[in-house]
Amino acid sequence: MRLYSLLTLWVFIAVLASPISSRADDRIAIGVSTILTGDGSTYGEDIKNVLLFANDKIGHGRFRLVIEDDKCNPKDAVSVAKKLTSSDRVQGVVGYGCSGALLGAAPVLDRLGIPTIGTVVSSAKISQAGPYVFRTHPSDEVGVQVLMSRLQKEHRTFGVLSAQTDFCQGILEGLQKLPRSNDLVIYAEDALPSDPDFKPALLRLRSKKIDGLFLNAQDEGGAYRMLKQAREIGLNVPFYTFYLGASAAFFSLAGGDAEGVVTVDTPSLEEISTPDGKRLFEEFIERYGPMKSWNYSFATTFEGFRALSQALLYTGDPIEYLRKTEFNGIFGPYSFDEHGDIRGISQVLKINQGGRAVTVH
Repeated sequence: MRLYSLLTLWVFIAVLASPISSRADDRIAIGVSTILTGDGSTYGEDIKNVLLFANDKIGHGRFRLVIEDDKCNPKDAVSVAKKLTSSDRVQGVVGYGCSGALLGAAPVLDRLGIPTIGTVVSSAKISQAGPYVFRTHPSDEVGVQVLMSRLQKEHRTFGVLSAQTDFCQGILEGLQKLPRSNDLVIYAEDALPSDPDFKPALLRLRSKKIDGLFLNAQDEGGAYRMLKQAREIGLNVPFYTFYLGASAAFFSLAGGDAEGVVTVDTPSLEEISTPDGKRLFEEFIERYGPMKSWNYSFATTFEGFRALSQALLYTGDPIEYLRKTEFNGIFGPYSFDEHGDIRGISQVLKINQGGRAVTVH
């Protein structure tokens, strides 16, 4: 009897001494796939930090985040998706700073019925990625229409230098497909995103006597190299970007060269945040420091976690929950349409003035 009591005591002590993490397996596992290495790691780090913050603020210890680096690469994203769903047995996936990564992983996640929310991905192709894929960032289709409206007012011979990625090529395709009400001509050149020398393509565009140039890059580093080399060959025309030119990382890289760049972007966080959203953002900054990319992704990432976490706690089908629920978030009410695209926010034009991106009204 004494031996039995001692054994029982040893087992009890061993359980108490075991790491908390080993006794927390009853938490719901959520996979986080994002870019943590390379030029785009600035917004990948933001995504990771905001998700950690959201899990702390509204997760209340019910979720375990499994964070993986998809390197903004479809092939790596597939490997990450397979690991998360097999080894880690996640019940949902959130994150994604690159459209190509989500599009690569989507067939794996969709086949297994894993609810997935992209937080900083905008390719129009994601609307057709499958019934289990959602996103809290508006589609590029909306932004392309905003850009075309500007081009038809301001330009006649326009140039586009595009990286060969899903994100960039999707924007180019959308731009080329839109009807034009005047004699606007668009000339396009492609380049590898890792190519250090864009000048041959830029020289070909310059020979067309373009009066504006869209720096259609995958990340801020690529956009700045395009801008710098365009100016080095004397191509002094209005420059445009999608999202990148308004980010903190771009201002840090480009300095004074960022002045005057026009960007298709989401509204500023300050413009659309509720009072509670502003307080949350201030608390995030105190804990993690300023956003490395753009402040707006705080809202889309935080709301991606909110929507997914609520869906996973729902007693019924999480996909049904995501499709039928109107959420009340940092930027007010929002919902998802039949394609998983967010309803409730749109996109605007901004111009860089005095070291900041100002909305064009």
